[in-house]
This record gives sequence, C-alpha cells and structure tokens, in this order.
Amino acid sequence: MKSTYVGHEVQVILVMASSALVASIALSARPLNQAVSPSDAQAESTFASSYCKTNVKTTVPGGSEAEARKYYSDLGRKIGLQIRDPAQDKPGPTTTLVDVAAYLGFAATSNAGPLTAQELQDASPTDLMDPDAFGKRLGGVSLSSGDVLVARFFAPKISNVSQTPVAEAGWRKLVRVRARPRSPAATHGIDYGIFLFNFFAPLDKPDPFAGNDSVHTQVILVGRSSRQPLYWLDFSKTSDGAKLSHELNAFFDAGHIPASATKENGGAAAYFVPCGCISCHGGLRLEFSGASPAPDNHFRAPLLEYLDTDHWQDRIAPGDDFEGLKAPVLFDPGTFSVILLLNQEIQQQNTAAQPDSVLRRATEHWLTAHLQRGPAPEPLFSRALRSSTSRIWNPSDAVDAQLLPALNRYCFRCHGSVLFDVLDKEMVFRLKSAINASLFPRDEIVDPRAAMPPDRDLTKEEFKRLRDLVLDLK
Repeated sequence: MKSTYVGHEVQVILVMASSALVASIALSARPLNQAVSPSDAQAESTFASSYCKTNVKTTVPGGSEAEARKYYSDLGRKIGLQIRDPAQDKPGPTTTLVDVAAYLGFAATSNAGPLTAQELQDASPTDLMDPDAFGKRLGGVSLSSGDVLVARFFAPKISNVSQTPVAEAGWRKLVRVRARPRSPAATHGIDYGIFLFNFFAPLDKPDPFAGNDSVHTQVILVGRSSRQPLYWLDFSKTSDGAKLSHELNAFFDAGHIPASATKENGGAAAYFVPCGCISCHGGLRLEFSGASPAPDNHFRAPLLEYLDTDHWQDRIAPGDDFEGLKAPVLFDPGTFSVILLLNQEIQQQNTAAQPDSVLRRATEHWLTAHLQRGPAPEPLFSRALRSSTSRIWNPSDAVDAQLLPALNRYCFRCHGSVLFDVLDKEMVFRLKSAINASLFPRDEIVDPRAAMPPDRDLTKEEFKRLRDLVLDLK
C-alpha cells in the first residue's frame, strides 16, 4: 500500500504542477549578460570580504574555519536559528541536524520519542513522504502532501575517480522539508530546507544505503524573498551525532586545487562553509561581455543545482567509470517523479536568484525535455544548451563528436555549475586557450594544482588528444 501511496500522491502533485510549469518557464526567460545592479555588487563585495578572503588564489576559494565560524554567528542572528558552535578547546552543546529539523517545524511532540538524525537518514522515502505516517511519528503533527519530498540516487559528482579502476560510488539521500506555518523558519522568511546525506559504497553493492552511514550531511535553507537566497550548514557523520561542522572534504575542485589536497590524502581538500558552498553553486561567474573572459572570484547570488538524471545515466555506460554499478541509479520506485517536482522548485529558485545564469537555462532544458519524454534519458547532444546567437554542439562534426563526450565525463561534475557549463559550446569555445593550458600532466605545469582534470591521471597521449580537440573546436 505504501508504494502505491507514493506513486499516487506524486502523480496528483505532478498534474497540478506541470500545467503551471510551462508558463513559469516562458516567463523566466530574460536576457543573458544582464547587468549587475549596484546593490548586488555591494552584496557580493560584502560576502567576499566577510567570508572568502582565504584561499582566494584558488578558482574555488576554500575559505577557512574562522570565516565559517563568523558565518554561522551572522547566520543565526539573521534567520533566527540558534547555532551553538563551541570552540575546539571548549567542548559544549553543539547544534545538530535535528535542531535544524525542529527549526523548520519538524520536532516530535512531548508524547512521542525525539526525532533523530539516524531516523531521517534511515527511514524509507515512503515513510517520510506519507503525511499521515510521519505526522503520527512526530506525535500527531498535521502534515500535508508535498511537505516532505525524498529521493535516493547515484551521485557521480561526489565520487572519487582518482583510483583506476574506480571501486566505490557516491550516493545521496535528499530530504526536502517545507517550513511549517508558524515555525521559527517560516517566521524568519525561510521557505524550505534541503538535507543532503552523502554515502559511499562499493560498485557491486546492490543496496548502498543499508547499514551505511552518511559521512557528512549538507543543509541548504532556501529563503522566501524575491531573490530566494540560500543559506548553508554542514554536519558531521550521522553516527557521531550529526553535529555542526565547518567544512566538508571533497575530491573535486574547479581550477587550482588547494595545497592541502595531495596524492597522499587521496586528493581530498577541505571546503569551508559558506565560501566553498557558494562557489560550487553557481556563485562564481565569468562575464562574457568581452572576447576573453577570465576568473575573478566574482560572486553572485547562489543557485540550487538541478538533479541531472541524464548525466548520472551517462556515467554507468560501458567504458565509463561506473559501468559496474549494481544498484539502480534512481534507487527507489517513484524516484523520478519526486525529482521532477524537486527540479521544478529548483528552476523557480534559479529564476529568482540568477535569471541570466546558464544553470537556469540547463534546469529549464531538463524540465522541458522530461515533461515530454518522462524518465527516459535524453541523448547527450540533445542536451546541448542552445541560443540563436551561439555555437551549438553538433554530433555530425568530427571534433564535437569526440570532445563533448570527453568533457561530459571528465569535466561536467564541476563545469556544470562553476564558471561555465560544458554543454554550452559558446562558453567552451571562448575559453579554448585557458582549457588548453590546463590540459597537461601535473609535472609539466608550473603550478601542478592548475592541472585539469584535477582528480585523474591521464596519459600524455590522452592529454594531447584532448588539447588537439579543444584547439580544433570551431
């Protein structure tokens, strides 16, 4: 009965949502390269000077613990969330993931046992999305359909591909909770929160979630204002109490890898809240008003990233890194319908925050395609981002036919949201020189951290072939 419930409720919501979606997409189309207003520019400057002065030599600034602590202190006052963040040498009460759930209005009443981070991590999507079942678990709280959306899926973006062959895959459980009326979050202008649990499991494991533990959990709080701003928190391993953390360790970077990332520690580097967060969520922008754009740590309003089911399917194809994956990419029945709803919300946030962004265009393309074709993956070249005045990837072109699949495999994990999108051929073309200069073995570049892709050791022949394709791009 419960699996039937999930499918039925999601279909009902989809019928209500999809008719409005076409109109919202049409209304959201605005000119590209829209000028940055003086107030926006001031906000960017304030953000950068407050939280991103450390590691600014890197393309994705890593931030620092001191800046993360300042951000948490400022954030708590801004949105009315009590953030307890004791110094390392002064242990004390610490904010946990459950505190954020309570802030959003999802706290158990006195006649029910306390809600735990372990429950949020381990409970099935069916149980969490059923308003009657979850409301009863919280002690009789009144919930509505759509208050909670949950999806579990394969996550190549967080996977470590530095080892050959790749032995483990990343997986995520996304829990979106809408701020309940009169909750502290709702009264402080928060629309909803997203909890993102991160797991790792061997490729041949049929159930990557069973008995597994989220190594860290990221939280995004989405503001209700016209710009729909994003606020960031990070939490430690679930089994350690899901306590407030200042950083996450990741295997990716878009440019100069921080010096802390070495071969000895597996290439993982520390990325601190909020600087590392905004950098990877569309907050770093290249301006394409001139002929030769260059990175300048230019921060913009951050964006939610759409859930790209097509790219996930690409990565399990024969010859790719995860072809041996045993578990379904969309792990639970009904996951695609949930992702369709989530991506609609993401599109709305993108439109409010950065209407001129490539991420907004990519999200809308995914939605338009999948409202027509359902869960079936869209072919790679059909996903190319198009405009009337730009170059478009062409599968009949010998260079394009080889280069785009390579960029999709090696680069899209970062360059789908950081600085440029590989699916936009015009962006790639205008960055030919910079891309070419980075495609060398690390020992042949003055600063080895600038070598791309940062998490792979390609042969000299593979590097040369990529450079030749980039330089031959027309």
